[in-house]
Amino acid sequence: MEDVAAAVDKQQKRSGALQGFWKLLSVSLAASTVGLKVSVEATIDTVNDVALKILDAIFAVKSPGTLYRRLYSSQAYEQWCIDTFAEH
Repeated sequence: MEDVAAAVDKQQKRSGALQGFWKLLSVSLAASTVGLKVSVEATIDTVNDVALKILDAIFAVKSPGTLYRRLYSSQAYEQWCIDTFAEH
């Protein structure tokens, strides 16, 4: 029973990290290979699902912890870019 709960928790964390990456990438589909691939493969109704499947395949066997560390550093870089280069 504990193994099932741990697997579900791990999958939920992984899903959350993938959604975080998609949130970053979806701002401009043309700015990334993932965004371009999603724009070619998805319909208007399947964009989110296709994006998450592509990201899941890209990150393959990476643990949720690793994904979150990479996500947080990417978010911090995005915020730095906004703070540094946004028109004031």
